[in-house]
Amino acid sequence: MRADIIKTYKTLHTWTGLIAGMALFICFFAGAMTMFKGTLDRWATPPGAQAQWVAGDQWLLLMQKTLAAHPEAAKGFTLHLQPSENIGAPLVWDANPERSRFDPQAPWGATLDEQGELVTAPFSTSPMANLVDMLHQTAGIPGDGHHLFGVYVMGAIGVVYAL
Repeated sequence: MRADIIKTYKTLHTWTGLIAGMALFICFFAGAMTMFKGTLDRWATPPGAQAQWVAGDQWLLLMQKTLAAHPEAAKGFTLHLQPSENIGAPLVWDANPERSRFDPQAPWGATLDEQGELVTAPFSTSPMANLVDMLHQTAGIPGDGHHLFGVYVMGAIGVVYAL
C-alpha cells in the first residue's frame, strides 16, 4: 500500500477511536449514575411546600375525586402512602403519558384539604436525574423532542467502535 493511504487510515482510525471512545465514556459513566436515579432525584429536588397528606381512610375518596375531576389520571397514577422529600402530593399522575421521558412537563399531584375538597396542581422535581438518563442514552447529542437522533447516533458510534 502507498504510504499516504496508510497515513490516512491511521489518522481516520485514531480520530474515530478518540471520538467514539469519549462519547461511549460519557454514556457508560452516565449509565452507571442512573443506578442511583431515584436517589439523585431525591437529593437534587429542593425542599418545598408539600401538599397536605391524607389519612388512610381518605385514600379512596381522594382517588374518586381525582378521577372525576381529571379523567386522564385513569391512564395511570401512583398513590403514595407516606410522604417523602421528593414527592409533592399523595396521588401523582402524568398528564400526558405518551410524551417523551425528557419532556420537562411536570407531573400532577392531588390531595384533599381540611374540608375534604380536592386540590390539584402540577409540581416539579429536579431535572437532574432525567439529564443523567438522557446523557446515558445520547451522550448529549441534540435531537428532536424525543432524542431519537442522539440514540441512533450513539448506536452507530457503538457499532463503529466495535468494528
